[in-house]
Amino acid sequence: MSAADSRNYRAEVDLCGPLKLVDDDEGLEALLTLEDDEPPPEPQPLWQQQLAVIYKLNQQCANTRPQSLAC
Repeated sequence: MSAADSRNYRAEVDLCGPLKLVDDDEGLEALLTLEDDEPPPEPQPLWQQQLAVIYKLNQQCANTRPQSLAC
């Protein structure tokens, strides 16, 4: 906290002014109707979740790997 005070972070925040909050009644209505109409989806088994993560990471690695090192 004292490090933040030494850099005047609190003073800078005071200059920003209050946050402008906007209520989204239409979005709330949409969420409430989704909640009422549809049953929750069945969760994937843990092994499928882990396999999906491994697949995504493998794809990201393949996309960033230089062509000379690609399989």
